[in-house]
Amino acid sequence: MHTLGKHTRKACWSASALIVLLVALLPGAVALAGDVQNPWLIGIDIVGNGVNDGEDDDALAIEENGNGGALQIGYQFTPSFALRLYASGATHKTDIADVDILFSGGTVEAMYLFRPGQSFRPYLFGGLGGYAAESQRDEFTYSTEGPGASFGGGLYHFFTPHVSLHASARLEFVNWDTAKVSLETATGTIEGEIPIDESGSAAKLTLGMGFWF
Repeated sequence: MHTLGKHTRKACWSASALIVLLVALLPGAVALAGDVQNPWLIGIDIVGNGVNDGEDDDALAIEENGNGGALQIGYQFTPSFALRLYASGATHKTDIADVDILFSGGTVEAMYLFRPGQSFRPYLFGGLGGYAAESQRDEFTYSTEGPGASFGGGLYHFFTPHVSLHASARLEFVNWDTAKVSLETATGTIEGEIPIDESGSAAKLTLGMGFWF
């Protein structure tokens, strides 16, 4: 399975440091906190996903740009601090006809929101989670999996206390540690996996709607 490009693990450490910083800001947010009237968030996004295709001459060529969707479920503990689960998937075409790659992931993210009580609310976030890239050709399914980190920023625009439009820019870095292949046969499925040590990255632009209650 072709990975999505090599990157230093420093990026994952940087994302982890951002998470620590956001959590460190929590006491200050609590000190300024008032009652959060609608703490729960359910959001749906459309996603533009860009990947680094690497530099191997014999690698499967992946189109850098793909499209997909995402779901976010969050809880706002204070007017300035929230946690959310962010799950997304995007499909990328390859240089082989009828072979696409699905890049998917899920992260738990800490968020720091600015301008409490205002309609326009920019925010920063950082998160940790897991990612997978999967493709299928004939009876074979190939995939890579591994832990990763996300960070970035965005903006919520509240039309009402219950409905918001949101947009964000995300960077995601992955340490691919497992490659798998499975073969469907008449007698069942044959599976195998090997450990690997590769890195990959993706950049996302998202636009969606949020519902607060």
